[in-house]
Amino acid sequence: MARVIVVGAGIGGMNAALVGRWVNLAELAFEKYFLAQMKSGNTEPIHQKYVVKALGIDKLK
Repeated sequence: MARVIVVGAGIGGMNAALVGRWVNLAELAFEKYFLAQMKSGNTEPIHQKYVVKALGIDKLK
């Protein structure tokens, strides 16, 4: 059975529904990634980490 995921409403209230086996696999992969990040305590997105570092901005402790 394929999953149907409704992507959030943006400006104007438009939605997009995604259907297919790849949606199920993508959802499972994201859940595993997200839970691993929560368990490790690393909640900062990887791209944000590198952009902030490249700009020379220090984080508060």
